[in-house]
Amino acid sequence: MNTVYVVRHGETDWNKAGKYQGIEDIELNQEGEKQAHQLGRSLKGEHFDLIVSSHLQRAYKTALIIGEYVGIHKVQVVDGVHERDFGDASGLTKEERKERYPDQVIPGMEPWETFQERVVQGLVNVMNTYTNKKVIMVSHGGTINAILHKFSNGEIGTGVTKLNNTCVNILHFSNNQWQIEKFNCIKHLEIG
Repeated sequence: MNTVYVVRHGETDWNKAGKYQGIEDIELNQEGEKQAHQLGRSLKGEHFDLIVSSHLQRAYKTALIIGEYVGIHKVQVVDGVHERDFGDASGLTKEERKERYPDQVIPGMEPWETFQERVVQGLVNVMNTYTNKKVIMVSHGGTINAILHKFSNGEIGTGVTKLNNTCVNILHFSNNQWQIEKFNCIKHLEIG
């Protein structure tokens, strides 16, 4: 069995302002770094075999911080698990996006089906590369929601679930089946 803790990156200034980040390489803000440390402390003492991450610095930095606590000092950057490209909507708030693109046709935006297929394949590649391992994968809200949507048949995830920064989502892969054990867990943020 493979187990993957799929973690959303810590907060950025764009998260705080409610802006779509997409593939923009926005760094963690001070609160985001604090959240990553809180999560790392909560995972200390648990055994993980490796940490993988999106190439975007907000995810990679979150992964490095978590690694300090779980004793993994090298983060593997993996393809396919970065955020959706929001095209011309990148940097806009939800309200600005609705005003500018009332018909929802956004130039340069990665199509939903292509995006979901990419991120699910990225996760599958991680599981195939690191079989029978316990993995932390640090990624993005849209990416994680697309994964949850796929493996819950739309009961949670995109269009249903708003994920918090540094939330933990635990998935298991066994006998060609995905099981979601937990999603959007933020107990580490409540501890302080």
